[in-house]
Amino acid sequence: MLRSKEKFVELCKGLKLPLNGEACCSNEMLVKHIYDKYFESRITEVDVPPWLDSSHNLAKSLYITTNQTRFIKPSDEDVWIFGYGSLIWRPDFPFIDRKRGYIRGYKRLFYQNSIDHRGTQEKPGRVVTLVPTASYNSYVYGMAYRISAEHRDEVLAHLDHREKNGYDRCDVQFYEYPEQSGNEFSITMYIATPDNTSYAGNIWQIPKIAQQIFTAAGPSGPNREYLFSLANAMRALFPGEDDRHLYTLEAEVKKLISDHEPQLLEKALKQEILNIIKTGNVDGDVRETVRDVEQLCKECTQPGWREDLLAKELHCMRELAEVIPAEKSTSSPSESIKSSVLLK
Repeated sequence: MLRSKEKFVELCKGLKLPLNGEACCSNEMLVKHIYDKYFESRITEVDVPPWLDSSHNLAKSLYITTNQTRFIKPSDEDVWIFGYGSLIWRPDFPFIDRKRGYIRGYKRLFYQNSIDHRGTQEKPGRVVTLVPTASYNSYVYGMAYRISAEHRDEVLAHLDHREKNGYDRCDVQFYEYPEQSGNEFSITMYIATPDNTSYAGNIWQIPKIAQQIFTAAGPSGPNREYLFSLANAMRALFPGEDDRHLYTLEAEVKKLISDHEPQLLEKALKQEILNIIKTGNVDGDVRETVRDVEQLCKECTQPGWREDLLAKELHCMRELAEVIPAEKSTSSPSESIKSSVLLK
């Protein structure tokens, strides 16, 4: 309970809440008022991912042939880089040409932890990796980027730093899409060593990977955004081509969002509000309580706010399985994988 009716009235005025009589002097009623006014709509709002945000124009950018502002003539000293994860829709280096295509003899899997882009050290996210397979007919679709000789050294230095956690370059054969006879060439990609500390292939079940993505976010944004952007980009660039691992995982995460996220976020937010009220009850400073509620509102507009609250709520429950049982997966580790070589 608030210490006095006067403090309650002052708080309601500060937060522009309706004065609803003595019944609202209870913490439970006050939490409900604050949640209903400031947070309920935030949960039901759908955050627009960059893929669907017209200001980013990603759909159009997937088909541009260069991001250079001036013409740079191709040369034999140019290098081609293969991108199969976020580089498909967000290359962060200059290129003079880009082609759709695939490499053979690999699988793309969410078997790599991300602690610096789509997760944190405490709460890693998941990103795609490549693992070699026994079948030469196993395709991984992606984008080939031509880096001019002028920018080659700086781009490779940038990628060396980006993939610095045990990654080495290797060359593979790239095939253009749609297939055309003779349209193939050597391309460079980055491969991690088998003792890569971020390897996560030991947890391969789709439901468990989905749960990890569901609650992860990092400096580059929510983990789910990475998953959904990759799936949407693949559909746009390679219509009709199936990537069962990617699309099954996408469906699983979307199911977690629709089935569990609203209830978990409501519970987490109400607990945050209650903690703020209890602190205000102790020190009696209504202005500080108002500021804390406003700060919480601000935090709920920042990228990753959902994942932060979900992770906190589920951590309080100790086991994610108490709320989201991981059904027995029909998937199994690929028997055709030769080794644990990874590509971030």
